[in-house]
Amino acid sequence: MNIVEERILTELSEQTADFEHRELAEKITAEVIAPVMYGFVNYIMKSAAENGIKTLYFLARDGFLMQKIAEQIKAARGYSVNLRYLYCSRVSLRLAAISVMPTEETYSLLLMSGVSVTPKSLLDRLYLTREQREEIYGDIGFTADENGLLSKAELGSLTERLKNSRAYNSALDKIGKERYPLCTGYLRNNIDLSEKFAIADTGWTGSVQHTLGLLLHSMGYEERLTGYYFGLYNKQNPLDGDYYTYAFSKNRSVLGAARFNNHLFEAICSAPHGMTVGYEQREGEIAPLFDKRENLNGRNLFILTIQQGVIAYAENPVGFDESNKQGDLDRMYRLMFKPPKAFAQLCGSLYFSDDISEERPFPMAEKLDDKRLRSLILPVRMYRKLIHADSAARPVFWPYGSLALSDKGGFYRLNWLIWGILWLMKK
Repeated sequence: MNIVEERILTELSEQTADFEHRELAEKITAEVIAPVMYGFVNYIMKSAAENGIKTLYFLARDGFLMQKIAEQIKAARGYSVNLRYLYCSRVSLRLAAISVMPTEETYSLLLMSGVSVTPKSLLDRLYLTREQREEIYGDIGFTADENGLLSKAELGSLTERLKNSRAYNSALDKIGKERYPLCTGYLRNNIDLSEKFAIADTGWTGSVQHTLGLLLHSMGYEERLTGYYFGLYNKQNPLDGDYYTYAFSKNRSVLGAARFNNHLFEAICSAPHGMTVGYEQREGEIAPLFDKRENLNGRNLFILTIQQGVIAYAENPVGFDESNKQGDLDRMYRLMFKPPKAFAQLCGSLYFSDDISEERPFPMAEKLDDKRLRSLILPVRMYRKLIHADSAARPVFWPYGSLALSDKGGFYRLNWLIWGILWLMKK
């Protein structure tokens, strides 16, 4: 843990003792979250030992809490696997991999759609200066408001213009050449490529393992990369290595995955420090460079109280039963699918951004007006998708939490659940 993390945690730990919702946080943690988190990391440690893994690298920032649990398990069970924390992110890896990634894949990863995309947020994924953005705008003849929300059609048009832009492609080339040596230098200094190792993260798409693998293989690493995850929604490419999941994967535990909310899970796991946006030479070594902003939820006392409870449980996991894995998971799925209103209110105050640059964050859950409620109804969603209509500008990151805050029940939950299952089957 670095100095920034220590300062934040020390400062906030003193406040959690008087946190007004401490009792609720502790109850939910003890009954639901702690057993699931402990079971997840216990699975990783056990599997790593069985597979001869010498070192586990927990990826920032979601690996923060996972590593702390692993340290307790290692001490209690005598595992010899080494535990390390690797500072990286989708941004830090993708921008460095531009030099070794096929051009079309670079476009796919850096020009992907999302909620509330603007021209500025699209270019902010490259961490360009205002002058650099204006040069690109001039090259493609863009004269509109860079902060204006883009419709799907507008986004498609803009991305095609960027792909054909000399200025944009020149920026990509420059960024790749600048970032590649720093990123690979950090990886070489912090990963022992001569031994059998694995990475551990929360999961969802597998894109981080894919990009990290590209970088490692470009450095001469020839082994298959192994990754441990809570869950994965997509089918993974076997060429990217071996993927192990604890809760769900493509075509496995679909009903659980449809009730699960990965945004909320990330918030619970995440470290207090800001996102790793790159690397820099500092005092003779290559060190991670963090976003000037701290973690969106790094000072949230509800999350910190939960994390403290999980760590305390890991120190003394009384009552944990490895054979009750599915029961523990089902309790967490129910909590996320049909949350008590008080829990939804506390988690709704968390923030999330689906953009790799973390621009334009929105509340995790909030009360929905009639228009947004109607947008959750299955026939409406199917019709809007059929005619390629744009979604509401304001996203619904945790729909079940938003329904609880809106005092809406089974009808809307069922509609979202069916949509989720259909989405998962299509992935």
